[in-house]
Amino acid sequence: MNIAKLLLLGVLSMTRAEDAPAERWPVFKARANIDTIKRGTHARDHVAFDAFQDVPVAPSVEGYSDVKMSLSPQSGSVEDFDFDLSMKLDDLGAESRNVQFNGSGVYNGSPFTFSGPIDHVKMSYYQTSKYNSIHKYDAIVFKERDMVLDINPSKVKVDGADVNVEFLVSEIKKALTKHKSEIQDADQEHLKHFPMDIAMPYVFFFYAVQFSQDVSITPDGKFVQLDFAWDHFPFLSKLKKH
Repeated sequence: MNIAKLLLLGVLSMTRAEDAPAERWPVFKARANIDTIKRGTHARDHVAFDAFQDVPVAPSVEGYSDVKMSLSPQSGSVEDFDFDLSMKLDDLGAESRNVQFNGSGVYNGSPFTFSGPIDHVKMSYYQTSKYNSIHKYDAIVFKERDMVLDINPSKVKVDGADVNVEFLVSEIKKALTKHKSEIQDADQEHLKHFPMDIAMPYVFFFYAVQFSQDVSITPDGKFVQLDFAWDHFPFLSKLKKH
């Protein structure tokens, strides 16, 4: 069963808010089980490392050439690696404190290697709103925070050339941020290595909330719930009147 089907295992139910005006009655409420989504993601999230192999670093910096790096777990096997996942309205995303980089290149004609831990890597979104000028309502949206990449230069090991480590770390951060953005922008070269099925629940959630009247986490913390209103679906509102 793929991850998209797992997402749809949430409970769908027709509802009516008795104390709300008729035009604000939810069309339906959709629930998705948070643990099910996380388990499905953990089944293959380690494959994301495939998309971060031989990432170019400092490609246009004078003195540097053929600098590339790859990501891997600091401890344990790639197959056993899991990102720490969050499905909170103020923190939707993934993070880890168990990622490292290894790479090589040439600096001023001298080959060198480098390696070090990423103390904390995190990509996350938070809930906010944006006015939908077409259908004229405030849509719920998730906005991305800056990517967290905590790399301590004192922990980075460089062999073979007199490289400025702090500069190298800044270029590593730029390279990883750019690479991540290219994956998000559906760059075909990167996408062929990225397991898109693990992103499906988050992609669905990211866009579905924009049509919802409300989004919430149930009191027991087990489900994310989306309430869809008539006035967010103009074509359904017209059918409702007949």
